[in-house]
Amino acid sequence: MLLGAAAGAVCAGAAGAGGEAAGAVLAGCLSAGAGAAAGSGLRGLGDRDFRASLILGCGFLVTACAMALLLPAGRAPHLWTILVLVAAYAITSRVEFEVGTGAVVPTQLILVPILFLVPVGTVPLLVALGLCLGRAAAFISGKLPPDRILLLFVNCWHSVGPALVLGLAGADPAAWEHWPLYLAALGRRRRAAQSPDELA
Repeated sequence: MLLGAAAGAVCAGAAGAGGEAAGAVLAGCLSAGAGAAAGSGLRGLGDRDFRASLILGCGFLVTACAMALLLPAGRAPHLWTILVLVAAYAITSRVEFEVGTGAVVPTQLILVPILFLVPVGTVPLLVALGLCLGRAAAFISGKLPPDRILLLFVNCWHSVGPALVLGLAGADPAAWEHWPLYLAALGRRRRAAQSPDELA
């Protein structure tokens, strides 16, 4: 029950996928490819969108690597635990629920146990790995152009805030006395802009 309560505080409203800039880039890129025929797949990014996605995507990778190296590990989960969580994230990233004219994916349901079962510094990298695995078939088949892998990294910014809050505060293991930190993580998530979780 403690894990569930803490997880709810950390990830409530987790449909957001990054900051306002990331949401703007995703929205622009998705609208740019909306007219592509289904048989030919999505179009590549335009020059402006590519530059913006490159900056945001590389920024995410630098941030995620820095977190993995600098934040205290604290936990040593079994390798199979990590593999199962990444695989589950990849699978849920392919499950869509239509909401109005768009769609959402239930990846936040897997982000919750990832935050509390693996070293928090590795959470963004594991989220990125899960999203890449979920889109691997589309990239291999040519349905998604190679440059759209940048959008996957842009779409991973939502995992940075909660992991950074918990990592810097050293809230490990989960305990009731850490509830202010979970509220802080919740506030970080609520300030995130709403943007699509689905790229294909």
